[in-house]
Amino acid sequence: MPLEPLDEVELPAIAYAMVVTDNEAYAYALNATTLYQLLTSDMSIVDSVVLGAGNNDHLAVSHDGSYVYVCDYDNVYKVQTSDMTLALTCAITGRSGSGVAVDSSGTYVYAATVQAIGGLANVYKIQTSNMSIVGTYNWNDVQGAMEIAISSDDLYVYSSGPKIVSPARSATIRKIRTSNMTLVTSYTNATYVEQVGSIQYVGGYVYVADYYAKTLLKFSADLDLIKANTGYTTGPSDIQSAVSTRLYVYANSAVYFMNSLDLTVEETLVNSASRAPRGENLYSSFTDKKVKKDKKADLTPAPITVLFHGSYF
Repeated sequence: MPLEPLDEVELPAIAYAMVVTDNEAYAYALNATTLYQLLTSDMSIVDSVVLGAGNNDHLAVSHDGSYVYVCDYDNVYKVQTSDMTLALTCAITGRSGSGVAVDSSGTYVYAATVQAIGGLANVYKIQTSNMSIVGTYNWNDVQGAMEIAISSDDLYVYSSGPKIVSPARSATIRKIRTSNMTLVTSYTNATYVEQVGSIQYVGGYVYVADYYAKTLLKFSADLDLIKANTGYTTGPSDIQSAVSTRLYVYANSAVYFMNSLDLTVEETLVNSASRAPRGENLYSSFTDKKVKKDKKADLTPAPITVLFHGSYF
């Protein structure tokens, strides 16, 4: 069934990242400088906080909704949601922060950074109580850790590094043990992995959207390739999930509502700058500065009848 419009609000600027609390009470929309708190019942702006001015387009919310973490060029910010104040800041090294994820207990937040060739590209483990770095995984051979996701048991984080032309390096996806920030395993394939735009851990599987290689990949938790969709005209750049059997995938200038089991398309939805599904609702920001709440109630498995854009393995 199509999306049913519920509420919308217009922000002062386009929001390029969004998250919604687990209880769906609040949504948070982020533009280049400002984090907005929205009341989901009517999509009204409750409060906001101005942060640093550099590349603020990565954020995560703690599972109890008490804090939002924002990653920019040089810092990870901890925002207290009760009064939308900046609680603490952690300085990180990198040309650009490129991903952030918080564990289920809210004890640690993980941040990934991109760096120029020859520089340091790291995944940082940060203790949220005082926003201090307590562990680091250094990529060494690539210029950046592009995206990051954390397993449901908090034991592992998954991150990606982009393809490098000179010196030649294939892009790679890595599984990192959170207890000591060491490498467990990795996946490299120049055909399918070039520059990952999004990684999500959903229901025991790792889903990867690679914009430049124009692929959508499904892996086991140990990074064994299960399925690969190819043949996009505009590669997938974002994956979101509200339930373990469904994915929202942004590709070909549209949002696809997909079956996570076999990566088949069940419905083409909306085109938006960012998306944040929660339960039966989808929260989306658009280039006209609007943030909309739409209802997508039918989450029951659909018959598998459509092959998505290409072949799978």
